[in-house]
Amino acid sequence: MKIKLKQIDKVSLSTPVANQYLKFDGNNWTNSTLASSAFAVATVTNSAASLTITSAAVAATHMYVVINSYASGTATITLPAATAVANVQVVIKNISTQQLTINTTTGTYYDSSSLITTVINPAGYPGFSTTFFSNGTNWYVI
Repeated sequence: MKIKLKQIDKVSLSTPVANQYLKFDGNNWTNSTLASSAFAVATVTNSAASLTITSAAVAATHMYVVINSYASGTATITLPAATAVANVQVVIKNISTQQLTINTTTGTYYDSSSLITTVINPAGYPGFSTTFFSNGTNWYVI
């Protein structure tokens, strides 16, 4: 994709470094660097019957991905309290053919207008994924 800058005199670039982007500050175009935590993603593979995700593990990210491969029966994954991890997405992907139960330590999930306490990815559906979002009060299934 080509973009033409019509006002080249409005471009003020310092020495570029990796992972920078071009930003318009209202007056000029400048190169800028995202803060290290601006968008962090963590990925964990679960192969155990039980996994509790801690708030400390999720708090430093914007997206936390769990790939569940436990294949010896029902696995249970527990999310941290929504109040401890505001503005975070947790994506749980079940690559096993076994049932996966997803709970939270405190609080509830909202799925549409319903209030629920447990989400179950049924057995026999490998590849099924569920995305949760914490607004700092509750988890939402999105």
